[in-house]
Amino acid sequence: MKKYKIVQIGMFDSEIYGNLLFPAILENELKKRVEIEKIYLFSPKGGKLPFFDKKIYPLCDLENIIKKESIDVIIIGGGDLIRLPSDADNSTKNINQDIFNIWQIPIFLGKKYNIKVIFNAVGVPSEFTENQLSFINLLLEQVDYLTVRDEFSKYFLGYNIKDKCIVVPDLNNNISNLYSKEDLLKNMKEINRKNIASIGNNYIILQIDNTNNELNLYKKRIIELINYITIVEKKKVLILPASYKKNDIAFYKEISDSNKRNIIVVKEKLHPYDMVSLLVASKGYVGTDLCSLIISNAYNVPIMAINTNYFVRISGFMESIRKRYLEINDINECLLKYKLYFSNQSFIYNSEVKKILSNHFDKIKTIISKPCSNLSEDFEYNFLNYVYKLIGNYEKEIEFNDMNNKKISFLQNEVSNLLNSKSFKITAPLRKITNTINKIISHNYNKRNTCILKRFNKKIAIQIHVFYPELLEELYSNLEVIPYKYDLYVSTNSEFKQKVIQDFFNDKHFKQNLVVETFENRGRDIYPFLAQLKDRIKNYDYVLHLHTKKSFHCLYGDDWRKYLYYNLLGNKENIANIFYKFEKNKKLGLIFPETYIILKGRTLLGGSKENLDVLCKRMKINEKFSNIFPAGSMFWAKVEAILPLFSAFDDSDFDDENNQVDGTFAHAVERVFVILAKSQGYDYLQIINKTKELRK
Repeated sequence: MKKYKIVQIGMFDSEIYGNLLFPAILENELKKRVEIEKIYLFSPKGGKLPFFDKKIYPLCDLENIIKKESIDVIIIGGGDLIRLPSDADNSTKNINQDIFNIWQIPIFLGKKYNIKVIFNAVGVPSEFTENQLSFINLLLEQVDYLTVRDEFSKYFLGYNIKDKCIVVPDLNNNISNLYSKEDLLKNMKEINRKNIASIGNNYIILQIDNTNNELNLYKKRIIELINYITIVEKKKVLILPASYKKNDIAFYKEISDSNKRNIIVVKEKLHPYDMVSLLVASKGYVGTDLCSLIISNAYNVPIMAINTNYFVRISGFMESIRKRYLEINDINECLLKYKLYFSNQSFIYNSEVKKILSNHFDKIKTIISKPCSNLSEDFEYNFLNYVYKLIGNYEKEIEFNDMNNKKISFLQNEVSNLLNSKSFKITAPLRKITNTINKIISHNYNKRNTCILKRFNKKIAIQIHVFYPELLEELYSNLEVIPYKYDLYVSTNSEFKQKVIQDFFNDKHFKQNLVVETFENRGRDIYPFLAQLKDRIKNYDYVLHLHTKKSFHCLYGDDWRKYLYYNLLGNKENIANIFYKFEKNKKLGLIFPETYIILKGRTLLGGSKENLDVLCKRMKINEKFSNIFPAGSMFWAKVEAILPLFSAFDDSDFDDENNQVDGTFAHAVERVFVILAKSQGYDYLQIINKTKELRK
């Protein structure tokens, strides 16, 4: 039986214990399925695998090892690896560059030496621009088996590669196949004996960082949670540092000083096996670390994720195990959610996750075992030709400054030299080329998009239905970034709320024109939108509709609302870009965000057909229904594109509020906007705010 030589690539030279477990988990699973001669570990800098004393080769030696050892397969992952280096953040520039090389260089080497390349449940931490995606997709198309660890990662890689890209849970979900619970509990006794963390077994693990913007409030809420755990539940709290930086250690000390008798801070760096033992022996885990959340859940230990920075890796994992309700985005909800849900959570999806991972490793076995396909001798040439065309497109479409022109000139020379050479060592020139390409395609929106700010004089109406006044602060922070003059119309459903809203804006010294009115509680946000603007809408060129969406019928209501706000507003650059698109394309009538990822495939006609037919008949529209509409009923529009709607309804059309989730006249209106715009000779555009990262 053939024995295989395997290269595994990841961030193994860091002390992030989740990354350190990936090699052991992969080796354990592969040895059950194939004969392995050796696994060569690679990371950016090389060295020793912390705590495990295994050799790590530096990435610069990868090509030499491939030639010398006749490698059979390259496996990349896990971790947040598919990203591009950023000029914007100098503190992470080198790290991002290392990660960029980790996934990009092996693809070229795999093609050059006819070696299979596997992406093993990697993460994609943030979105890319369309230009970046075209470059990334070109590379990923060469991968033999492409898997990412959650739906968000798949979404960020774009539509063109969705059929090739498969979602597979993070490898650490299989930790129990490597370490048995029985052995870990035995080890916990040894930990207690050595006084590494002498705490018994009645404790909750807390693992937090100090990166929250409102640190004082953050500390206050964490201390409230600790007091509940220690006083009411009579448990100890074990604090595991998220890092060992000086300011983090000081932060943990402040927290522990609030309750020294019942809080223990682990001050020394622990072996990953000891970390897992502490998690498994605990009564639960609350914290910010993805690996600890995954491992705790894998052993059926209760978890609650603190994700006030909105990391998609946390949201993606919590969604995959159906526990978004245990994800804390607002630190004020921490104690309440702990009381309501922490002790009563289910682990029914763990078996499904294990099954997916088992099938995944079976697939890897199949790929490793089958012969390599014939090598495409034209790959390097085709890729470089693509780069050359890309440069040409940029020269035509974007007004580059002097620095960008120098980058283009450099790139053209490099590409020409490579195209004209008969042989070359692939890593050095390609690293130069791809790095320079990225700097160009990462360039922020051109000044042409924002020049519209200086001469924009169109009249804008913004209508917001505020059913939940507690969300006013969130709304206001989004309105503050609008760089234009506008009139604000706010609707609500009671005189008490009307006064609360009016007082709120008065306290803010709101400078725009403001009208706050009450309407009957019917038709959700749609009826107030139409009714409030019915006799006013003709005075405006553009309209934005928002509302304080909560969607209690699903677990992702808050995330959905924030997603819509961010993509319709978010920052000045995004809003400028929206109006640049409107003004550049006179036939563009409607702009709204791409359908929220969790709802993709669910935005159907539902029970709205009868009401939709009535509505279309009134407006003399013969257009067929489309599954594309502004799901969540928030959008920007040219008034002319949707004007007929404001005279096509009667107050009695809208149902009284009764917690309906579909089938009402309001749901039909939500689905008519695209149809109506098209009937008026206008088109629509779905957008994503790409002026900066959607998630940090």
